Amino acid sequence: MGIEMIVNHETMFSVLQRVSIEILSEGEASVFDGFVIGAKKEEDPKNTVRLSVRFLLHPAPKNDRRSDTRWLCPSAFLPVAMAPTPGKFNDFTIFQIRNISKQGFELRTGSLNQDLVRGMILRLSISLPLIGETNAVVKILRIDAVALAGREILVAGVEFVNVDNQARELISQYLFQFSNIDSFSEVSSAWPASSAKSKALGLSFLRSIEDYESLSHMRAKQASTQIDSADLRPDLYSRIVTAKKDDQLEAALRVTLPDILNDTNVRKPIWPSELPRRDQIVEVSDFIVRTGSTPDRKLRSMLSYVASTCLSGQRPYLVAHLSSEYDSLMLRAGFDRVVTSENSIVFVGHPIKAVTGRGTSVSDWNLIWKSAANYMISSKTVVPKGVTRIMVKIYALLGRLASTTD
Repeated sequence: MGIEMIVNHETMFSVLQRVSIEILSEGEASVFDGFVIGAKKEEDPKNTVRLSVRFLLHPAPKNDRRSDTRWLCPSAFLPVAMAPTPGKFNDFTIFQIRNISKQGFELRTGSLNQDLVRGMILRLSISLPLIGETNAVVKILRIDAVALAGREILVAGVEFVNVDNQARELISQYLFQFSNIDSFSEVSSAWPASSAKSKALGLSFLRSIEDYESLSHMRAKQASTQIDSADLRPDLYSRIVTAKKDDQLEAALRVTLPDILNDTNVRKPIWPSELPRRDQIVEVSDFIVRTGSTPDRKLRSMLSYVASTCLSGQRPYLVAHLSSEYDSLMLRAGFDRVVTSENSIVFVGHPIKAVTGRGTSVSDWNLIWKSAANYMISSKTVVPKGVTRIMVKIYALLGRLASTTD
């Protein structure tokens, strides 16, 4: 999403200034375009400045000779894969995954791994940074020796032979977090498990400096907002959902995928033990709406968008940090209201559990949860049983009847 850097105090930067940053990792350069969202003086003898830059997202290159879209993996967060070396006992080959397509991966490994040949089947154990571990069976289609940073490496193009729904989900989560996709809907054609994740009209993830400038103006005008305009670090770790009408920004909401082991210290309430782990949730926070607009309607639509584009079997819980003025709306939508030990309010919802014992409104469930519930059930990542299964069917049926009578 972005980067924080310590720079010399004599180097002057202004908010919303466009910058281009080159990051070197293992002798390989990656260039990121972005814009400054904050510059804060550090308390040190050198009077350095902590510079916060949010990256601009660009569409995938269109001059790719291959028909399949390839999503590049950033060099700072490369997935790593390991596979038993064919023909050798207790020997393993380590790979870096450099890019991902709907057909497979591009893998890189050391030049000494001469046992790899075209047509070979590899059983990969994959580690996705900040996301999790999974497995896939692939077949080598091509293998080449190339020079990189003065050393020779092997580059292998592999296609999927067997990849299950859990692996698809985790790879989609990785792409959502680190690549230049707009939402899971962009990989729906590549990953059948994500086919139910659709993009709502007028809602999208913030991509441009112009939209961020509009958001900054909206925050500045609303002095009563809970958002601390001086603390923009969350903008570096979050997607920002925007609602626009006639090309004017109406509302915005932060979306974060927290990690249980590598917390960014952006938002760390004392987490009650009865709540799901932080690696099982998608967090939304800092809802802001343009003065004169209808907040309840906007919030419902944005929660629906987040639920249908971000939730998965690995992260099935939606946790919303909202003020008590939204109690009624959130309870009707099937959320549980939890007060943490810091006396902050947290709303916790689940697409399927929302239908049981909460007095959930049929219309709110169908708007916010239906798409995510259908996806989880069809992909078999969640299998409702007993009363829950019956209630999901009833709510879906009543929702269809209501839509036909409107």
